Amino acid sequence: FGIVHTVAFSPDGEYLASGSEDVDKDDILKIWKRTDTGYIFWRLLADTNYKHELNVRALVFSPDKRFLASGSNDTSIKIWDGEDPWEHVSTMEASSQFHEGHMKPIIDLAFSADSRFLFSCSADLSVR
Repeated sequence: FGIVHTVAFSPDGEYLASGSEDVDKDDILKIWKRTDTGYIFWRLLADTNYKHELNVRALVFSPDKRFLASGSNDTSIKIWDGEDPWEHVSTMEASSQFHEGHMKPIIDLAFSADSRFLFSCSADLSVR
């Protein structure tokens, strides 16, 4: 397990997400679930075909707890659906047809209060 760069709690505290760096990139995005005795490792999101290629630097849950967004040094943002136990639903990259992507690592992410919009900032000095 590499250096943990970011953690985020779901709004209700049921889940904790952690984003890190790892040499083999297999442990960089994890979900922890609350139990009666604390938090236990529950799901590895980096084991799918949609894993980030570089370190995860930013995480945020939507206020409605439906989505988790993860941002990486690989300049991509991935959206995970909490209603389908954290399955990947979207990737936003520089070449995405849905948005003009960042050209440098993602630094931070924020959802709007109504969970409809996701904002990102990057080392390329832009907010999208």
